[in-house]
Amino acid sequence: MSGSRANLIAAALILAGAALVVWAYSIAPTSRIESYDPIFWAGMVLVYLTVTWRALSGRHVPLWLAFLGLFAVLPKFWMSPNGPIYFDETAHFALLREVISTGHLFQSTPLLPIGKFYPGMESVAAAIHWLTGLSPWESALVLVAVAHCLLPVQVYYIARALPVRERWAVVAAVVYAANPSFMYEDVQFAYETVAILLMFTIVRIYTEALAAERSGGRTWRASLSTTLLIALMCVACVVTHHLTSLTGIGLLLVSAVTIGPMSGLLDRKGGARRLFVRYTPPLMLAGCFTLWVVFVAPGTWPYLFPHVSQPVQQVLKLVGIGHGTSNPLRTLFGHSVAPEYERIAAIAAPVLISLALLFAGLRWLRRHRSQTVFLWSFALAAVYLVTLPLTLLGGGAAGAHRTWASTFLGVGVLPAAVATLFALDKRKPWLRHTAVTVGVASLVVLLVGNVTAGMPVDYRFPGPYQFGSDTLSVTPETLRLDGWVRTHLGTASGVVTDRYTALSLTAHAAAITPLQVPGLPIAAIWYNRRPPEPSLMFGLQRQGDDYLAVDLRDGLHHPTESPLFVPGEPYQVREKDMTRLARWPWLHLLYASPNYRLYKIDFNRYYLWYPFHAEDE
Repeated sequence: MSGSRANLIAAALILAGAALVVWAYSIAPTSRIESYDPIFWAGMVLVYLTVTWRALSGRHVPLWLAFLGLFAVLPKFWMSPNGPIYFDETAHFALLREVISTGHLFQSTPLLPIGKFYPGMESVAAAIHWLTGLSPWESALVLVAVAHCLLPVQVYYIARALPVRERWAVVAAVVYAANPSFMYEDVQFAYETVAILLMFTIVRIYTEALAAERSGGRTWRASLSTTLLIALMCVACVVTHHLTSLTGIGLLLVSAVTIGPMSGLLDRKGGARRLFVRYTPPLMLAGCFTLWVVFVAPGTWPYLFPHVSQPVQQVLKLVGIGHGTSNPLRTLFGHSVAPEYERIAAIAAPVLISLALLFAGLRWLRRHRSQTVFLWSFALAAVYLVTLPLTLLGGGAAGAHRTWASTFLGVGVLPAAVATLFALDKRKPWLRHTAVTVGVASLVVLLVGNVTAGMPVDYRFPGPYQFGSDTLSVTPETLRLDGWVRTHLGTASGVVTDRYTALSLTAHAAAITPLQVPGLPIAAIWYNRRPPEPSLMFGLQRQGDDYLAVDLRDGLHHPTESPLFVPGEPYQVREKDMTRLARWPWLHLLYASPNYRLYKIDFNRYYLWYPFHAEDE
């Protein structure tokens, strides 16, 4: 088959796969998941296998991998073509609007206070808006699409620099594209989406520099130029995302001590230049991050520390060390409506990875210890597997998920390790064909299983209203409330409300919606039996939160995903605590619909009223 004909067939198959995905999303709002989920996966698998076929057998490998990255944006785009729907991207879109309207960086939003200190992504999106005239959301989508296109391409070049043969570098990129974060997490307009590309670019330049040192073709001038380029990328990564910078430091350190050849940890026999090339990049990224946190973003450590300390404390409590009661373990698919085959694939995926790591590692120890190329892959894949149990801990799930976008690099190279160490290319034809069949089946299992394990169904598909869902709690009634607020109160109006109403008001009304923090316990308005205390009301008045929006369904249902305000809150709001608001004379009703009430807060009248009603219930 000629190359042009094969390319036409591949293009037709990709269009067919895209059509299947769009069809699945078009029927999802009114159908059961058993109806549309197989259609969705048929389209995804068709495109993944088609791209793999053409990248392995044809030319223009980076172009085909970029097509894969672009196609993987389709599900997320179809979920939110007109505006953000996920929590983090709603916060970042609010930051983008502030940057565009003020012309200044370091803007803030109560939804994500730490985002103020990491404006890298918003600055690029704002530049796209100013240069092209696209709307803010269109500019955000363009940035996401470009970043996602380049992600598997960078993985391919990283694998090539290790070095891995071209066909296995293609496989590494495709396997990476089956990681739990690739299809939904890293296509959000959120800082990791851009930072992960910047970090992979650093790793690519670094691994290519190490490869050049191995070949003996480098000079001090070339090494210094490469180091300067890495330094610029380090600054860009650090100002974009804190956690990606931290995982990038770890990734560079793993690369420094595992990518050979080396003569000891300090690589003394390699000379001063090889020592410089090997250890300067991780030190630069660590230095940039430390300086940024110390002088610009000192709130980073208090923000990140609970994500480390809470899992550690829970693990210690589970083994009988430490005081207090441990949080219960999370249940696998406790509230999920995912089909049985998705759940089986989610469990089978890490089993397949574990087996591949086990067989390749044992083979390496027995016969190929001199080949250090795969130590890098083994180390990262092992870290990925170690983090899996943390997802069963209430405080460990988010942090573990965030590391997978980086550690899955090692998983991507595992097929190359298995094929090379067992010399599959030199085996009999029937064994090679069997290996190909097993590999294709494993890719499908990884794709289906990882997406299922990494993202709940309501984040993946549109559907009917679901209380307590970031993506499915917006209804036409919600949008009417948003429109009223935007028209009558204007943008940047301070509205106190619960998490889910806050997301919609922030995204569609450009309102400022504070979340609960230690100094602003707004949940007391919903959960306390007595009226809110003056300290809370004074805090609201001081920061201009003049309005209160309540969803009457807060007193009828319990959120199954994220809490309305904070973890550990009461199971459900008392219904009479919702209705009592209408009797408080310092709340003036401005807007009412079947489920929503919007009040204007009269602070002066509250201060006169409270002393006589502080003990009311």
